[in-house]
Amino acid sequence: GNTMSLKFTYPIVNFVAKPLILIGVIKGYSLINDVNWLRHDDIILEFDASKPLEDRRRRGFLLSKSSDLHQLDLRSTIEAIKIAENDPKVKKLVAKIQDPGYYANVEELRKAISNFRSSGKETVCYASNLSRGGYYLSSAFEKVYINEVTEVPLQGSGSIGLFFKGLVDKLKLDFTVSRNSRLKSFPDVILEKEYTPEFKESRLKFLRDIEEIVFRDLALARKLAFETVQKLSLSGPFLPQEALQHRLVDGISTPPLSEKRKKLDRYYNTKKRLDRFGAEFKHWTEQSYPDRIAVIYADGNIVGGKAENELNPDVMERAFQRAVQDKCVKAIVLRVNSPGGAVEPSERIKHIVQSAQKAGKPVIASYGNIAASGGYWISAHSDHIVANPTSIVGSIGVFGVLPHFGRFLEEYGITNDEIATQNNATYLSPLKKTNEGGALMDKYIAFVSNRFEQIVSDGRKLPIDKAVELATGEVWTGSQALKLGLVDSLGGLDEAIQEAVKRGNVVGEPENELNPDAMERAFQRAVQDKCVKAIVLRV
Repeated sequence: GNTMSLKFTYPIVNFVAKPLILIGVIKGYSLINDVNWLRHDDIILEFDASKPLEDRRRRGFLLSKSSDLHQLDLRSTIEAIKIAENDPKVKKLVAKIQDPGYYANVEELRKAISNFRSSGKETVCYASNLSRGGYYLSSAFEKVYINEVTEVPLQGSGSIGLFFKGLVDKLKLDFTVSRNSRLKSFPDVILEKEYTPEFKESRLKFLRDIEEIVFRDLALARKLAFETVQKLSLSGPFLPQEALQHRLVDGISTPPLSEKRKKLDRYYNTKKRLDRFGAEFKHWTEQSYPDRIAVIYADGNIVGGKAENELNPDVMERAFQRAVQDKCVKAIVLRVNSPGGAVEPSERIKHIVQSAQKAGKPVIASYGNIAASGGYWISAHSDHIVANPTSIVGSIGVFGVLPHFGRFLEEYGITNDEIATQNNATYLSPLKKTNEGGALMDKYIAFVSNRFEQIVSDGRKLPIDKAVELATGEVWTGSQALKLGLVDSLGGLDEAIQEAVKRGNVVGEPENELNPDAMERAFQRAVQDKCVKAIVLRV
């Protein structure tokens, strides 16, 4: 007779058959227990924002700590909050907050929490050892509590940089440096003893824009005037009683031990497993598969080779190839969180993106915390670019640095000599600095700079003169980049997916509604089907 396979995935390692059967029974029993509390209890959910949430989890299963196996990334956390928003069993969301990371990712979390609140459900956060991003996130909650020793870091923004020119001079190190703009500031750490006036002016403009966005959101959330928040920031950070007095928090307290809370990651993982179970049953019975949007993560420094946990063209090529070859994928969202990197890998990834577009798949870029330099290079040709207001965008420019150790080694009695058939064979040697080597580097940097400017002009449909004007190495916030024409709209990954749905002409709704009764219904239909002689439950 027919054998029906009801399948949902779980990360297990296939060693031998008998242990797998036992693991399947244990996990099936665990899932049934999870379903029980999903079905019968009013649920208070708790999630941990004590450390930055990654856009995606990078670790492999075998190398993971057991406590981290189900830890949610940013996207999963937002999706879990959305599911809970529409789940009548979920009554309350509680968070423990310290340092959830940079503002752009926090913006997306705040939006999900605000939507949860708008559904009429309670939100409470308990904060300790708060970062600025942590306080920004906490302000999205209806009630904000801190403990007796936690300061509220409402204050200005700034940074202190280190400069190594004095050390470089003492060590007698030489560098060949080429760049298309003084605002490509990385070489300044070895060439200067302090920030240049041009860099200070540019960075202050960037920081003030970030500050205004954050302060306006804080004022709205805490029901304070924007001017009040600005004035308070001059006196921060605030001790607990001061923060309470200025209405920056709602109380000084810690989470009650009597409150029964469920972990958001357990809730989400159970819901997703049930959803996959129900989806597999639907596909088997109806032989139909929904239109899909592929989300591909461009995360990390752009490098060649096989560097782990970095962004390289080979990985991107495989991901795009799968999306292009899958007929159910109607559009691709390229989620960028990259400060840039090497030129040639960046160019390869850009071509991969364009190849997907030529194959008929619209590509929508979503900027997370940062899409700068090579991160912008790879995504400039996207059909539409969405950035968070506080995303770091731009740094359109190129630099090259080559160190020379000859004089340093001579101080320790190590000398060098050369043999070459032509003078240009050693122009770019790490043992000596030459004017000819500098000229060669300038020539290549100018070539790559012109290439970058053309990419911006073609990708963003800007006059070349405008692209050249923007190619200063300056970074902007997402809000500033929108005004400059470097992005098309403001929002997070959700908004990028909505744009992809529109451009991909997606038919119907993607299968994203999760139902705790899916498992029961699937078994019921299987039992009632006289043609089904056996059920395989793959866990």
